[in-house]
Amino acid sequence: MSADAERPTPDEPAADPLPMIQRYTPGVPYVHGMTISHRIFRTGLGVLPALVRSVRPGDRDHARRLRRHYDMVSSSLDRHHGYEDEHIWPTIVERAPADAALAHRMETQHARVAQHLAALPTAWDAFQDDPQPATGEPLADRLDALCAALNEHLDDEEQHLLPLLQRYLSVEEWNAFSTYATKATRPYHLLLEGGMIYRQMSPEEMADMTRLEPAAMWGIKLVSRPVYRRYERRLTTPTRRRSRRPALSRH
Repeated sequence: MSADAERPTPDEPAADPLPMIQRYTPGVPYVHGMTISHRIFRTGLGVLPALVRSVRPGDRDHARRLRRHYDMVSSSLDRHHGYEDEHIWPTIVERAPADAALAHRMETQHARVAQHLAALPTAWDAFQDDPQPATGEPLADRLDALCAALNEHLDDEEQHLLPLLQRYLSVEEWNAFSTYATKATRPYHLLLEGGMIYRQMSPEEMADMTRLEPAAMWGIKLVSRPVYRRYERRLTTPTRRRSRRPALSRH
């Protein structure tokens, strides 16, 4: 894309994104891996509005499980966006100044997502303390708004920014992102995230990721998948009601 080509303004979508190599190619940053990773946020947060609305009144255990899940995924999202803001967007501004407006648009979208995240803890607290429609519906509405803002951002980034990253970042610079994410995430959460994305990967993506990270992919197949299946059942299942046994009479 030439420097004098027409560029989008911060609030307008780019018209003609650069072509991007989708498949893993040695010597080229596998930026499609970002699309795969984004599914952690799309799915992990996207399931929550319906689950919150499904919680039985008074089921505090189920409400707490949903809150822990939200905290895990939102913390991962916060780290992900923080790394991009500190390392990725400034690199694009420096190396592709004609595309600086795109990088600044990403920063603006990050700020919008952060505003939605900041509004959620109070709603979660109210729901955890007293799970019922009166507290669940406002929380679910806020989660819907977060997901809408997040998906708009991720769609924009995947379409317009990833091709730029593939062009202007080295393989080492790109791999540093995933290395940071792995080191910054708790091991159990890594297992859950691996299981979450594995079930959504196409055969081509599985093949590419196996070539890129063979040991990690074997770990996901053998360990992450069953761990995540158990976790998902607990996340989506109401707390079992405990039946009261009659007291034994003493003679």
